[in-house]
Amino acid sequence: ANAANALVNAGNSDRAAEMYDRALSIWTVSLGPDHLMVARVHNNVGYMYHKEDRYDEAIPAYRRALEIKETIYGPEHAELMSALSNLGSCYVEVGDHEAAEEVTLRGRRIATSDTRVSERQTLINLDLLGKLRLAQQRYEEAESAFEQAVELSRELNGTDAPRTGRLLRRLAEAVRGAGREDEADQLDAEAVRILATEDASN
Repeated sequence: ANAANALVNAGNSDRAAEMYDRALSIWTVSLGPDHLMVARVHNNVGYMYHKEDRYDEAIPAYRRALEIKETIYGPEHAELMSALSNLGSCYVEVGDHEAAEEVTLRGRRIATSDTRVSERQTLINLDLLGKLRLAQQRYEEAESAFEQAVELSRELNGTDAPRTGRLLRRLAEAVRGAGREDEADQLDAEAVRILATEDASN
């Protein structure tokens, strides 16, 4: 699986898919279909297709990874957060807002009730919720999610971190959708300043 991961990062997804299929065949027989290692391979397959915007292929792989983790940990556990976020991201991209809503709000419930959820997982969930609300044109709810995400990113990554800049840009989009152009322009300007610093350092 490690070799397959390296192939994915190198852009050789066809060869990586063959290796993942082989790993799944071996580990499903030797470890059982609901083993955590099998879930990890399914997640890696999902990531491979997700990275290439092949969402219809990524979704079944992510869904299978989630199902296995649910079998191991139960339906409301911190270990489900990454699987829920990965799946939700794909659903948002393909415009399946109903499915995205289910997994994103489930992640939100876990993030607020399970102390084992990391702040970075919470940040990813808030960002995803904001993107979903933007896609649904529910701008005030998107604004609330992105405001929380920006605050958390500043704590985790720093005020001038690229991640913070990208979140500010999405916050500006939500504020603009809510009809507050001047405020959105100010947020955009701050995002541009941060991201320009990133570009200059590359």
